[in-house]
Amino acid sequence: METNNEITLYHGTTKEAGEQILKCGQIEGSDINQITVNNTESGYVFFSDTLGVALHYGSYKQSRNETSPRVPFYVFKLKMSKDMLVDDIYETTHMKDLGYDFKSKFYKIKGDVALVNHDCRYAKITSVGIVERMHKNLNTLTNINSAYFHGDFTTVISETKLFEDSNNVLWKAYKNE
Repeated sequence: METNNEITLYHGTTKEAGEQILKCGQIEGSDINQITVNNTESGYVFFSDTLGVALHYGSYKQSRNETSPRVPFYVFKLKMSKDMLVDDIYETTHMKDLGYDFKSKFYKIKGDVALVNHDCRYAKITSVGIVERMHKNLNTLTNINSAYFHGDFTTVISETKLFEDSNNVLWKAYKNE
């Protein structure tokens, strides 16, 4: 249950980075030399309040910035104190500059984020979702990515719901071992 000071946030990342996060128990602040997403500030961990955005970024980073989604990749879901968060002005401004009315919120935290300090769940995404029979290159993740790039928040939300309802996001509780 969320309190007034807590928010559920999502972080999408590559298979390799996800495995490292689970191994060391923390999401490390970005190393600008390893980042595959443009205009990223070094030393921050980036989050969104929308699962679809994390699915987009996990898939996008796994594909090395190509438009075709690649799996597997990881998504993390954490309950965090709002006091820890800084608005990610770059991402918000970028969407507005493109003329998109994207209702998702973007946040960042300076430094590493220890999973044990938050109610953390994770999912290894191993499917691109429902593949349309007539168009093999269209699938749920492609639709989420395309909608994100075009600022179509409604489609991001509806395709994410379809993706979840199809059992493509199976959350597991993080346990520090």
